[in-house]
Amino acid sequence: MSAVEVLRYDSVDTQRVPSALNTVKPKVISPREDSLIPFPSSLHSELCWSYNSFTPRDYVVQFTDEELISIDHAVASFKELRLPDIALVCPENFPLPAELGKKLRDVSTTLHNGRGFVVLRGLSLESHPEEDAVIAFCGISSYIGRERCTNDNGIAMDHLRDASRDEKPTGREGVELHPSKMMAPLKFHADRKFADILALYVKSKAATGGDQYLSSAWQVYNDMMKLCPDALRILAEDFPWPGVVNDQPETTYTPVLFQKDGRLFCQLVYRIFEGTNLLTSTQWKALDLLESFANENAIKLDVQVGDIQLVNNFALLHARRGWVDRPNRERHYYRLGLRDPENAWARPVKYEAIFDDHLKTPPEDQMIPVKDFDPYGLTSLGQGGHG
Repeated sequence: MSAVEVLRYDSVDTQRVPSALNTVKPKVISPREDSLIPFPSSLHSELCWSYNSFTPRDYVVQFTDEELISIDHAVASFKELRLPDIALVCPENFPLPAELGKKLRDVSTTLHNGRGFVVLRGLSLESHPEEDAVIAFCGISSYIGRERCTNDNGIAMDHLRDASRDEKPTGREGVELHPSKMMAPLKFHADRKFADILALYVKSKAATGGDQYLSSAWQVYNDMMKLCPDALRILAEDFPWPGVVNDQPETTYTPVLFQKDGRLFCQLVYRIFEGTNLLTSTQWKALDLLESFANENAIKLDVQVGDIQLVNNFALLHARRGWVDRPNRERHYYRLGLRDPENAWARPVKYEAIFDDHLKTPPEDQMIPVKDFDPYGLTSLGQGGHG
């Protein structure tokens, strides 16, 4: 299977994402003089990879039986403390053996300085109370990133599922569901105004579809620098990000691509622009080219129930196919946004609000909901940052 074939869409999709198959190949263009300074002329890192770089055995880290027993003990230990919220879980009150703690710290190193993604496998807790699965996911994740992203309501964990059949609360008749809570596909994006690390727990899978893909924004950058550098220049200039319901009321102006100390940051969502006339044709063309190259470099993630997926949200892009649920076969993931102070990349100073504002809520003011009790409001992690 070629890289391009990876993201062909089938009947489960409700919206087709443009792929490299139907995007006009760009001409080689000489960039405007110094238009991308201080961006690097090319990136050299393990974060630069393509569709044939890995197999699941390269990125899946399996929990051993002994490690799973120790995780069960850590969950029980945390519950015995009777703390007011799961958001208070941390390595100090979720004790794991030293070797397992080091294993998780090594995962953080891989996320920041290696290939940028890891799948922890084996934490299937279908026979446990749902609260136990949430505690285990949050406790394990705290070893990888102690700081968590929250929405404006202090909610630190989101439920990714189809919420279209949930009743709208009174007073929210005009509020639309977040894209992550609908079965539609999502183009390649990096969650904006979120966190350094995207952490997902696979609670259950769909009856059909829902496949996930990753692509290296660093490899896309290198490819575009060779073939269409003027498109990169557009992506490094300000885009008009519109205000949306439950988020900032006014338009803000920031790029898609940032750099700091030779590191590339990509912060991109598409849904916020769809149905608007905010972007110029040149800006849309630059986004389409980025999507095309991301498709060409994409890998399809191997997914099993109980997986914890961890992705560098600055250097990698992720996409999702649409899906169909059936009774007892409904797609449901938990999502956290993490930051590891020890390994965190230095931020572009001018844009600190994009990267840090949603990471400032202290744990005692956070809430981690075991149930998705208000998908149209409180339990969504911000309308403008995902999808």
